[in-house]
Amino acid sequence: MKNQGEKGKGNAMMISVVALGILLLTSLLVMLLYINKTGKLGSENANLTNELYAANERIAELQAQNDHNIIRADSLTNRIAAMESEHKDELEKKQRSIAYLKASGNKKVQELNKEIERLEKTEFEYEKLQNRYDRLLAETLKKRDRINLMEDEISALKESIEQSRGLNAYNIVPITKWDRWICADRYNVDVARRVDQIAITLEIDGSPFSKPGKRDVYLNMIDPQGNLLYPQGEEFLYTLMKEINYDGKYVPVEFMIINTSKMTPGDYTIQIYIDKELVRESRMTFN
Repeated sequence: MKNQGEKGKGNAMMISVVALGILLLTSLLVMLLYINKTGKLGSENANLTNELYAANERIAELQAQNDHNIIRADSLTNRIAAMESEHKDELEKKQRSIAYLKASGNKKVQELNKEIERLEKTEFEYEKLQNRYDRLLAETLKKRDRINLMEDEISALKESIEQSRGLNAYNIVPITKWDRWICADRYNVDVARRVDQIAITLEIDGSPFSKPGKRDVYLNMIDPQGNLLYPQGEEFLYTLMKEINYDGKYVPVEFMIINTSKMTPGDYTIQIYIDKELVRESRMTFN
């Protein structure tokens, strides 16, 4: 019985110890929860304090901006009042000016009407003058065309007269001669190698506009190859040359070409120049 009582007593102590441990653990847990909650509340309190400080600073800035806006609004209000006063004065000036213009408008209208009438009369006179000018211009253009035509005719006549002032060559007649030792001379030979001499006769004459005086008459003989026979002169080459004295009548001229070498068959060209101007050409053919 004694052992059972000690055993029950030990169990009761064990239960007490366990209960006490549980109570201590519960207290410790509650204490930890309280400490954690207290830390969170302190952090939130610090954040709220900072936000309150920032809000106070923003309120101060807004208050300063509001004061500046109030001052600016007062300035704008004063400026608007001044502008309204100036606008009122300007409006009164314009109204007075309009009244003056209305008062003098009738007089201006009458003057303008008179000016319009004068301009209409002037325009009518101008149209009459313009029509007259157009008629005169048409007549002037016709006369100018006629003058131009007459000038062209006069130029053609002057050119014709200038051309007729010069002399010309007519009746060019070549006569060939073959010198023979045995028989008498033969003329008008057409075999090139037998032509020893060529006598060329012609006449120089002019027109009523030709001036009398001395002239230089040149004879050029061109062979079939285009070469000048027996060339003389420096700048102006020629075969033979004679000076004549023109007195208003035709002048007979004769040239004599003495062949120093045998001629070749073909067409030969005779050119007559008067004062170095070509006036006539003729051809002769040798076999």
